[in-house]
Amino acid sequence: MSDSDRTETKRDRVRRLLITPLLEYGMRRPSWLQPKRNADGEVEKTLEDVYRDYLNRLADNLGYMTDDGLDRLRQSLVFNGEPPPPSTRRNPGRRYRDEFPSFVAVFDLANAFEECPLHQWPGLRSWFGSVAGPKALQLDTAVETYDFILALKRPPFRESDRRAISEDAARRRAFLAGLEKGFVTPADENRRTRYVHRLAKVKALIQEFQGQDDAGEFHHREPGAAA
Repeated sequence: MSDSDRTETKRDRVRRLLITPLLEYGMRRPSWLQPKRNADGEVEKTLEDVYRDYLNRLADNLGYMTDDGLDRLRQSLVFNGEPPPPSTRRNPGRRYRDEFPSFVAVFDLANAFEECPLHQWPGLRSWFGSVAGPKALQLDTAVETYDFILALKRPPFRESDRRAISEDAARRRAFLAGLEKGFVTPADENRRTRYVHRLAKVKALIQEFQGQDDAGEFHHREPGAAA
């Protein structure tokens, strides 16, 4: 199959409209990026690998934007790049701003042009894309976790957060179990149907996010896991 026959993905589109033009303009790798090392100081990812992950992360998380939004973001980033450290400037007398900003800065600027839909928010993508996604399905708390993140715009980091989610899930399970034992009103049946549909949606999101690397800004670890 030739490149012309291949369907353009969201990542491809962001690269074509935003990242590739910026690179062609001369936008450079951020100076603050560093190779990823393990606890023993050994390099796990080279600087080029980390840079590629950064660009992929931008492409994945900006896929919600329209072509016009990406065009406006590109024009803005041309004038809002990060300045390199003085020691690395090609001409110390000039204040170049030709480095990619941090992911947070780019995403914040993108939201100023077109607000990200909540279901595509990076925190949601990262949380469900980590081990927390399958674990929420295993614990039967996936829908309640999804509702929590969308309502508060943050993952459930605290123990009190996870306890609240578990309590919501317990009430939902008790409601569904009660429908199996007694008279079911149309409102009850509608509520059950909505839950089934939302569970299917969350399962699909988890499956999608599990297939993406470095999908968002938050990186989840199980409590007690090594950094």
